[in-house]
Amino acid sequence: MRWLIGWGVRNRRPVVGFALILVLLGAWQLPKVRTDVLPEFAPPTVEVQTEALGLSAAEVEQLITVPLEQDLLNGVAYLESLRSKSVPGLSSIEMIFEPGTPVARARQVVQERLTQAHALPNVSKPPQMLQPEASASRVMMIGLSSETLSPIELGVLARWTLRPNLLGVDGVSNVAIFGQRERQLQVQVDPVRLADHGVGLGSVIETTGNALWVSPLTYIEASTPGAGGFIETPNQRLTVQHQSPIVNAEQLAAVAVEGAGQSRLTLGDVATVVEDHQPLIGEAVFDEKPGLLLVVEKSPGESTTAVTENVEHALELLGPGLSQVTVDTEIYQPAEYANRASRALQTAAATGAVLAGLVLFAFLAWRSALVVASSVIVAGAAAGMVLSVREVTINSMVVAGFLLALAFVVDDAVSATVAVLRQLRTNTPDNGESSTLSAQIREGVFEHSSPAFYALAITIVTGIPLLFVDGLVSEAFFPPLARSYLMALVASAVAVAALVPALSVMLLASRPVAPPEPRLARIISQNYAKATAGRLSAAVPAVVGCAVLLGLGLVGLTQFDSDTVPHLKETDLLVAVRSSPGTSLGAMQQITARMNTELKTVEGVARVGSHLGRATTSDQVVSVNEGELWVRLDADADYERAFSGINRVVESYPGVQSRVMTYSEQRLTDVLEPGKSPIDVRIYGEDRDLLVAKAEEIKTRIAGIKGVENPRVEIAPKEPSLQVKVDLGKAQKAGVLPGEVRRAAATLLQGIEVGNLFENQKVFEVIVVGAPQVRANVSSVENLLIDTPSGSLVRLGDVADVEISSTPTVIERDASARVVDIVADVRGRSPGAVSSDVEKLIGELSYDLGYHAQLIGDYQDHRDAVRRVWATAIIAAVIAMLIIQAACGSWKLAAAMWLTVPTALFGAVLVVLIDGGNLTIGHTAGLVGTTGLAVRNVAFIVRRSQQLELEGSSDDRAKLIASA
Repeated sequence: MRWLIGWGVRNRRPVVGFALILVLLGAWQLPKVRTDVLPEFAPPTVEVQTEALGLSAAEVEQLITVPLEQDLLNGVAYLESLRSKSVPGLSSIEMIFEPGTPVARARQVVQERLTQAHALPNVSKPPQMLQPEASASRVMMIGLSSETLSPIELGVLARWTLRPNLLGVDGVSNVAIFGQRERQLQVQVDPVRLADHGVGLGSVIETTGNALWVSPLTYIEASTPGAGGFIETPNQRLTVQHQSPIVNAEQLAAVAVEGAGQSRLTLGDVATVVEDHQPLIGEAVFDEKPGLLLVVEKSPGESTTAVTENVEHALELLGPGLSQVTVDTEIYQPAEYANRASRALQTAAATGAVLAGLVLFAFLAWRSALVVASSVIVAGAAAGMVLSVREVTINSMVVAGFLLALAFVVDDAVSATVAVLRQLRTNTPDNGESSTLSAQIREGVFEHSSPAFYALAITIVTGIPLLFVDGLVSEAFFPPLARSYLMALVASAVAVAALVPALSVMLLASRPVAPPEPRLARIISQNYAKATAGRLSAAVPAVVGCAVLLGLGLVGLTQFDSDTVPHLKETDLLVAVRSSPGTSLGAMQQITARMNTELKTVEGVARVGSHLGRATTSDQVVSVNEGELWVRLDADADYERAFSGINRVVESYPGVQSRVMTYSEQRLTDVLEPGKSPIDVRIYGEDRDLLVAKAEEIKTRIAGIKGVENPRVEIAPKEPSLQVKVDLGKAQKAGVLPGEVRRAAATLLQGIEVGNLFENQKVFEVIVVGAPQVRANVSSVENLLIDTPSGSLVRLGDVADVEISSTPTVIERDASARVVDIVADVRGRSPGAVSSDVEKLIGELSYDLGYHAQLIGDYQDHRDAVRRVWATAIIAAVIAMLIIQAACGSWKLAAAMWLTVPTALFGAVLVVLIDGGNLTIGHTAGLVGTTGLAVRNVAFIVRRSQQLELEGSSDDRAKLIASA
């Protein structure tokens, strides 16, 4: 440190020049930094989704989820946990990897296993590994509507033009389209009509598939279309290219039916050939009419504002081709909130800088104040460049850590400058030679450097515990704050040590006499000396008082509820709605449309959009009875009033569960699962009835444990479904096999893909499906006519039992097993004691073969994390004590110094009490900063006091303290 100070004095002009360049580089780099509201808080995750439209949740689990889990994905390298959801038409498997695992490596090991997914039953699309997404991935929602284009034409435009272009935008990882209607050519058959013409369903399927160039059905000729080849003349080679004559429904309807004999029947004679779309798995609703909603998601670490600008630029380039489409990009756009927050931060920083400048010029001469101000600016630029070189995304936690370190930067610069002024006032030579003044300035900075070094070490030590905070969210929020805080401290210390002596020589050594102490500073110093004069002799009461405050502060901190989730007043609100299981998409559309209309009447609401169900590759794994409304508030709206008004509207709908929150809160909820109670017992097994029965038993048993309150079993709700069970005796008598019954019914009810059309670089499906009237209700399903090998028809209700039953809406699995949770609240005892009793109880129970129970939840992890933090804090306190002893050379004095810190700790406790009693991230950061600043100032005071005593100035201790 002394070498750096001496080097700064000798090379003052290069130092100042380098500092100026550093500030200019910082100003040039600032607009280019990546910004976001929150840091990445999700663990390394890979999600595999498999679309299986038409399958129930139980079928999805049995045919897709279990084979993928058990045979392919279980036991993947670096895997920490494996959990899945099976909902109607979709299997979603989420793999969470060990902390620190690179996402690219995790995706690689998963992709290696998915290469074997061809062994799955042919009832779904191939499993698809979703692109890596940020923790809060949604950056924009784009509403599309048109007065001239049909919904299918709009879907084709979105699927084949908009989505590919947006996926090519830098920073975009996924674009999900809610309400997408894929264009299909459908051959809609009625078994009665087929029977009238003597044509079987199989003939229609084979005819349609063979009429096309390519078919996925391996048992028909079109599965091997062959290549056109080429011919070669003496002078040239000509490739042979076949052009399909079928591009629309009319042309497909004109194809002759295979096996029709001399009747020359066409597909149009025996079936209805139309252009239609697939059954919808979700819908978008805005402005009281359906449309499309494109949800744009960003990659991890990308800047929300930069990705938003890139997407808007891409839409501008596509604008000329969207003349018949209304494009609304204002439904959800968090970049606006981030920009407003950034502008507010800039305004606050400018205001703070002006106020700080006024204070500096009030307490210091203008030259000295200029030294301090310049040092602070350069130190801030140095810290910013360090963050920029490390490619750190600037978010709220990084800014908080940077601002926390700013107090130390200012204190360091002021202390160094004051030490220089003190040295000049007391030791300025009569001749005023520049070389002698430079030496005095160097000595003044030397005087500051020793306690500054110890104070920096203490400050770093007090911030280290933040790096050891554990837990998904805490681990994501505290370390970025701590890293930016510690890096800013080190960068500022180096900048101040080099720049203060250089600027002091240039601005202060040119004066023959050191600037006098300003009047305001002198008055405050004198009054402080008078105020402390009567207390300096009462050392014992002071020590006892500090010890009492320390005890109160520690006890108070242990009693607070910790709230590590930051709560932001974002002007984009999310309303999650859920109706009864089994509610139709049409009914949900009506409910959502009415909600949209009513929400727009709430004062402060600027715009409303919504989506229902899910979309292909979307972040929603739900059925059509769930949806989300996105409400944008005016920037100047009364936030609390608008929030309450929105709540009143959504709560006025009976039978609809709703919750108003922000998207950030929803994502944090998804990661943390905060709906889980303090006590959470999870039972693992396969048979749902056995799981529920055991869960009820455990619920009854733990209800008798002292402190357990409101135990309950969490079971996925059920929805009505149509069960078809073939009667083997009846089927045998009719001459049909059970598999033939399923395949025929599946074709008529859901449809079968028999081939594809290739048109204008687009691919469309061709489907054979039952006519709408044969799949309209329960009776029509019972009356379905099934082909028999003899050519006759048999009614489905005559060979199978068709009845309405109830099935789970979602089947959740964890660690490759079905799970049921028993949760409970705790009151009257510590959660730790209750958890121990519950864990002991479930360990004493007996279970069926292959079943077991486990106490889960984050309480145990939270308790371990708290212990680690406290252990780290105690070690840091001991190290800080040793540093203080090394600084002052006395154990007794070091202990006395350390006992002065509890005043800061106790003050933090009072602040938490005033602010509601929850220990938030802001409180914790403030506590660390206040403690470090208190210890730092104590170190300076004691070191200065020791210097004054050595100089023989210890007679008047009050003046001594005031001078220090």
